Amino acid sequence: MPLVGAWLRAFIATLVIETPIVVWLTRDVPMPAWRRLVIALVANLATHPIVWFVIPTLGLNGMVSLVIAETWAVVIEWLVYFVALPTMTLGRALGVSAVANGVSFGIGLLLFQLTHWL
Repeated sequence: MPLVGAWLRAFIATLVIETPIVVWLTRDVPMPAWRRLVIALVANLATHPIVWFVIPTLGLNGMVSLVIAETWAVVIEWLVYFVALPTMTLGRALGVSAVANGVSFGIGLLLFQLTHWL
């Protein structure tokens, strides 16, 4: 499968997993759920293409590349949530980002092991 097609499947899976988590974890933020969902989509759009198309070209070994990619996703999404969501503290925004990305990463690994779909 071409890289863009594989990325699109992984991106859709990421959105399906992470956006409900972010919306739920931020349910007490004074903002409609649909706006929190859009913020989660934007955060993932800011990170996912870099994870798939830029970081792999850095010539790093697999584990180092993986750590950099996941750190990039957590840190950038953390900053998006902190800036875009009113009343969000730095610590809480980090928690939201880490939980959403951790669950997404774990489910992605499981899906790959079971189905090789991702």
